[in-house]
Order: sequence, then C-alpha cells, then structure tokens
Amino acid sequence: MTVSPTGTVTFRHDYRLNGRRETLTIGRYGPAGISLALAREKLLDAKKAVAEGKSPAHEKQREKRRLTAAKNFGDMTARWLADAKMADSTRAMRKSIVDRDILPVLETCRDQILASLRPAVSPSATARGPVRKRRAG
Repeated sequence: MTVSPTGTVTFRHDYRLNGRRETLTIGRYGPAGISLALAREKLLDAKKAVAEGKSPAHEKQREKRRLTAAKNFGDMTARWLADAKMADSTRAMRKSIVDRDILPVLETCRDQILASLRPAVSPSATARGPVRKRRAG
C-alpha cells in the first residue's frame, strides 16, 4: 500500500519474476476505488499468477490493450461470446438476445446522438476542416 502526498491510498504488489522486480498496481482505495477485501482477493490472485510464472502486471496491461482494441459494444460482445466458457446452446441463446434486443437499441441511440450533434456544427466549420495552430516564427 502506498499513500501519495495528496492522500490517495493505492494498493500495490511488488514481486520478483525471473529475476526482475515488477510492481502491480491493484487499485485505489475509497468510494470511487476498491475495498480492502477486494484488494486482498486481487492480491491472492496475483500471488497465484506469480507462483505459476505469469506476470500479473503484464496480464493487466494486456487486458487494458484488449479493451481499447475493441471498437464498439458489438465487437466486445462477439469477443466475449467466442471466449466465454458456456454450452453451445447457451451461447446461441445469448447471441440471439444480443442481436435481437440489445444491438438495435444501441444503434438507435447512436443515431439519435449523432443527429442531435449535427446542428451544433456549422457548415462553414465543416467546410474549412480542423483548425491548425500557427507556429510563431
């Protein structure tokens, strides 16, 4: 656990793997962060991963990259359906629910949001393109 000069409490786990020192930041403590009990659970999971020869810090980074690589909710759902451990019948049922009930609503919401934003952009601003800063010479 570390405490910053501003008083933020952060749970961390320092460990050695293959002769290298690594640090896993588990999370921040508090109402917007994680509880002590959850931090302990994540610490136990991290210790198990280190015992198996896996780097929990690298796994966390890999998961973050995977989440940012997903372009939209549909991509995330498709990836989850492909990777989740479930019976084929359950997978088919969940896919049909997503396709029938969830994705159409999200598409409608997206179209409504985009339509409400269009009047806010003036045609002259669209025609001229992005504003570029001029360099002082």
